[in-house]
Amino acid sequence: MSVGWKTFVLPERVDLVADSGLQGFLLAHHAEPVRVSAARLKRVDSLLVQYLMAVARDWATRGVGFAVTDVAAPQADILKLIGVTPDLLPWAEAA
Repeated sequence: MSVGWKTFVLPERVDLVADSGLQGFLLAHHAEPVRVSAARLKRVDSLLVQYLMAVARDWATRGVGFAVTDVAAPQADILKLIGVTPDLLPWAEAA
């Protein structure tokens, strides 16, 4: 990915009701390309996936880059199983 992307590293578990910092980060960088690293994420939560899909759609509509990176193999398997394709949520498995 190109220089200038802002990165947020998700914690092991994300609770969208509690303040994980994700929403504040996205609001602060709403006009910039953003990548969300899932390197530390231990559990894929359906609410988090839906939220990230909505954010990805918003960024795409505005022509701004958005991607979820560093998705561990077990979490990638879950995303594939529930049909979350890169068209719905731009994501990449960890190397």
